[in-house]
Amino acid sequence: MKIKAKKLLKIILISIASLFLIILFFQISELSIKDNAFNKAYTWVRFRFNYPDDRYLYNDYYRNRYVKVHLDIYDSSNSEIVDVQIANKRIYLTEAQSNDKRADMYLTLKPGIYTIKWRVATKRYAWGNYMNYVRKIKISRNDNFIRIVIKGNRLYYHSS
Repeated sequence: MKIKAKKLLKIILISIASLFLIILFFQISELSIKDNAFNKAYTWVRFRFNYPDDRYLYNDYYRNRYVKVHLDIYDSSNSEIVDVQIANKRIYLTEAQSNDKRADMYLTLKPGIYTIKWRVATKRYAWGNYMNYVRKIKISRNDNFIRIVIKGNRLYYHSS
């Protein structure tokens, strides 16, 4: 008899508590927005459900979009480029031509931030000094074409 009474008391208390919470929820939602303690939370919830963020609306369009990248690599008068990497992928360099061009290639990359690393051997000293350079480039999803030029120890890029 005591067990049934305890279970019945628990059921009654849980139902009263849940009923109290439901009534409290409806009272808060019916309050006016002016001078409300829950103003920020209420408007935030309403804003999130009525106007979702743009990245969720347009993400599928840009997911499979690639950007064409034109890469030119030149030696400068006092330095020679030894190694170039884009996003940890090594670029094949040819022997320097008459205009000091080492590479001319097109890549297709997804929008994002890419790290370009290149190593330069300077001709100033007899023993050869190696310098490592790192630069990050942001490829926007709105870009159609990007031109990257590495000339010695400098990097130039232009997006359109």
